[in-house]
Order: sequence, then C-alpha cells, then structure tokens
Amino acid sequence: MFGAIRKLVSNAKALEPNQVLRITMEGYKEDFTDLVVNLNTEEQLREGINSLSIPLSEIGGNYSPITVRIKGLSSNDVVTLRDTGDFYKSFDVTIEKDGFVITSNSVKDGIDLTERWGEDIVGLTDMSKEALIFFLMPLLKMTIQHELMKDVF
Repeated sequence: MFGAIRKLVSNAKALEPNQVLRITMEGYKEDFTDLVVNLNTEEQLREGINSLSIPLSEIGGNYSPITVRIKGLSSNDVVTLRDTGDFYKSFDVTIEKDGFVITSNSVKDGIDLTERWGEDIVGLTDMSKEALIFFLMPLLKMTIQHELMKDVF
C-alpha cells in the first residue's frame, strides 16, 4: 500500500509543466494543430487582423487597385491574405520542448507577404490564446492524472 503512495508522490515530484504541456499537445497533435491553424487563419486573418489584433489594412494598406478590379472587390474590403488559399494551406504547427511554433510559407509569386503586412500575420491573438487554453485545459488535467498514476498499481 505504501509503495503505491510513494510512487504517486514520486510521480508528482517528477511532473514538469513543459513536459505535461508537450505530452498533451503531442497526444492530440492533429486536433491541436487544426485548432491553432484555424485560429490563425480563419479566426484572425480572415477577419483581417494580425496576432496583435491590428487590422492588416492599417499595416500594409488596402488591396491594390489591380486586385480590386481582378477579384471584383471593394477597396474597403477586409484584407484577408487569402487569394488562392495557398498561404492559409501552408500553415503548420511544430511542437517543441517548451511550447509550439506556427510556421507558414508567406512567399507568394516571389513576394514575401511579411514584407508588406509584417511578421505578426503568423501567431495568435490574446483571444485565440484563450480559446486554445479552453481547449487544452481538460486535456492537461487528463495528462496530469495519467502521469500521476503511471506505474502506481
């Protein structure tokens, strides 16, 4: 009986926050990646904001007159950087030891979108981070329970 309690206490002492987070993200990698990419592309860029919640039009301006004419847009339409969808499709998430990194291919037709709209087109707003925490919280609890009970019985 006391052996199980000692093992439980030993497991509790061994828990490291970054390790618990990494195990959780890796255990649900596909769902985690889908959510992060969706938050960055569909919830932020499609709404015309970067990871600092700044409208893209305030950074790089509105669509060019050529884009407005070709796409049948209004010069006042929200800048989404979607065009062909290739930029959005290029988003991916890499899980690292102490967190994760969002990557994308921001080069379109030889022009890097970050040069006009800034590096912050890739990344999560505070609101998106809150949504991510809401998703992760129950999964983190399950991971902690699993790690605590590992080899106890």
